[in-house]
Amino acid sequence: MRSSICAAFFVLAFTATAFCQRPGVKGPAEVAVPVGRLARVPIELEGDEFRYAFLGEDSDAFREFDPDPRRVVLRVVGYTPRIVYVVAYARKGEALSDPLIVKVTIGNPEPVPVPPPVPPPGPTPPPPTPAKDAAWLIVLSDQANDDPKIAAVISDVGFRKAIEGYGLKFRAYDSKGDSAKRLGYLEHAKTFPAYLLISKSGAVVGVGTLPDNASTATDTIRKAVGK
Repeated sequence: MRSSICAAFFVLAFTATAFCQRPGVKGPAEVAVPVGRLARVPIELEGDEFRYAFLGEDSDAFREFDPDPRRVVLRVVGYTPRIVYVVAYARKGEALSDPLIVKVTIGNPEPVPVPPPVPPPGPTPPPPTPAKDAAWLIVLSDQANDDPKIAAVISDVGFRKAIEGYGLKFRAYDSKGDSAKRLGYLEHAKTFPAYLLISKSGAVVGVGTLPDNASTATDTIRKAVGK
């Protein structure tokens, strides 16, 4: 009788532990690959759903089939030397895992020169006027040198939902890529990562620096658009 009770207790304890297990993703922090070759990013999944975001220009990423539902293999290919990021999450019920941020170095990107020292701060400027007529939020990040936390902010589900709730459409660009230069965004950014608020007519109505924390970044944009 005692052995049966102990066995039942062990089964219940094991079941409770398995049920309460939080979602998670495990994988490499960095991967390197030559230009034009496929990089392999293996990820171990603990959860019911897998999501990922790919941040990079002149490159592509896709998921490779694997019969094991707890194993994910992402493939990344770049067509020019650069650094890109993969941000992966797992979901289990309503719980979301911490992000896995994988830095993928393609070829041998040229080192970025060190900027000159900044001048001493001047008088405190007046608080900016809220850009209430903003229709777009544009984020410019130096993906080869910015902290990977910025990649996590850009792909954060809560951040994106908040931006949508403010009535803004959202796009993120690499500050070293051709698109940011061609669209004329770079001339408005002073430091990176930067955000630009653009009206429906295409006028830049707000500029600032994007914080590396999703909650702080959300609050910064909220204040910038007067919400």
